[in-house]
Amino acid sequence: QQQQQQQQVVQPQQVQQRQEEVCQEPLHSQQQPEVQQCQGQRLLPEDIRVSDEAGVTEAAWSIWHCGNNLKGLPPLKRMRGKDLTQKSQDKRLTDMKFFMRHFHQFIRKVIRDSEQDNEARRREMDQLVCIERGNPSVRETNEFFMKYAHQYLNWIDIGAASSSSTNRSGQLKWTSYVRKLRVKCTSRPDELEWLWN
Repeated sequence: QQQQQQQQVVQPQQVQQRQEEVCQEPLHSQQQPEVQQCQGQRLLPEDIRVSDEAGVTEAAWSIWHCGNNLKGLPPLKRMRGKDLTQKSQDKRLTDMKFFMRHFHQFIRKVIRDSEQDNEARRREMDQLVCIERGNPSVRETNEFFMKYAHQYLNWIDIGAASSSSTNRSGQLKWTSYVRKLRVKCTSRPDELEWLWN
């Protein structure tokens, strides 16, 4: 009985360790030709402009988590302000971090409040962790975006976690939503309390 109790204590640690290992790997063990894999390059173009590279919200989500291999850009989530030569781009990087931090928290909130069974919620939460911290494929990252983006953007716009979708979800400039989100943070503290509780 004592041995069984020890196994019950050790098992969650083993699960957590395995999750951390998985999140350091691409979600596909073998790279498929049509799937661009996220890379951790450190050499950056000197004239990188975060706003131009990201563009619309869907592109911002992708480049934040996966970068752009063709342009030699690492995932922006791995960059720091001092990696950028232009001070104005440091501000844009801060804006994007602010936007994504709230986006990730919104997804966690939706998953927790969903009517899915516990196993389905756990899978969704694990995938979010891997997208946040690991090296997911561009395809899987963007599929996750399409699953939750319209609810998040509607929440920024009108304050409701609506499940209705529009053709414009993700097609507006991400900087527009940053401005709206900052206004919400100061004018609607009740909605921010809902998000972070």
